Amino acid sequence: MDKEKNKIFSKKQNEAKNETKLLKINRYRLKDGITEDDISKYHLKPGGHHIAADAGVFIWTSIGPDISLDVGFPKDLSKWDDFNYVTVFDEGFGQPYLPFYKYLDGTEANNVSPFLRRVIKNYNKVMDSYDFLEKTDGKDMENA
Repeated sequence: MDKEKNKIFSKKQNEAKNETKLLKINRYRLKDGITEDDISKYHLKPGGHHIAADAGVFIWTSIGPDISLDVGFPKDLSKWDDFNYVTVFDEGFGQPYLPFYKYLDGTEANNVSPFLRRVIKNYNKVMDSYDFLEKTDGKDMENA
């Protein structure tokens, strides 16, 4: 009986480790030829909100309790990248959601709370839903 419990426990531990390894924050770039008209159906708001100062418009989406995803767009869309114009923002603390960025840059890659896991999954889901974006490996991004 104890061997069976140990097997089940070990299997669950391995599944948890594998799930953490598979957790990835996707990187994005604008598809070629995208214009402001192409993104206007997403109910753009004026200003940059928590985004770069030169963002003329942005999309705001809630991706968790007190966590928002802000995607800004500069007048010159060729300048857009997902580092400078996308913010995962902690509305409660009034700053970027630091655990997300520490996970993204690898400084806390092994420290994934259930809440952070949910934020990452929602981030990927929302960003994947935008038809003006495509996934990239991030290597072609100047500021990544």
